Amino acid sequence: MRRFFLPLFLALSAAALGFIVVSAGALPERVASHFARGGLPNGWTTRGSYLTVVAFSATLLPLATVLLLSVVTRVLPRALNMPNRDYWLAPERREATRAALAGFGWAFACILTLFFAGIHWTILDAHTNAPPRLAEAPVHALVIGFAIAVAVWVVALILRFRSTLDGR
Repeated sequence: MRRFFLPLFLALSAAALGFIVVSAGALPERVASHFARGGLPNGWTTRGSYLTVVAFSATLLPLATVLLLSVVTRVLPRALNMPNRDYWLAPERREATRAALAGFGWAFACILTLFFAGIHWTILDAHTNAPPRLAEAPVHALVIGFAIAVAVWVVALILRFRSTLDGR
């Protein structure tokens, strides 16, 4: 699983960062960064601050989640809340479990990267209007898609670790 999602994350992260950098010039110096109902802006920031936050959110935040998961599985395995934890972290299965969890971590990182790149796209789109106006339907679709992806990820994680070989 890690063999697929790690390269996918690297590609998505590079593409998201490239998209953010290339599109930076399309934003005004004062970026509408928060929007109320109806898509009207009610929060502003500088272009530099906005770009720093969105680039961090699309690349380093997903990477930090993978690193945190890796640290927890190695340093604080008792902090993991997973089905049949003692079984899956038994010495004979520990490395395979860590590898599977790393794969799930990289998959979640991909989901986060796509979500934040999508958020950036909606902010860019909002600034094609004067004054800026956020199109709410794409944002709602993005949030629903994110929620569905996370739900699928959680179900896959639970199914992967729900049962043990001895039937418990």
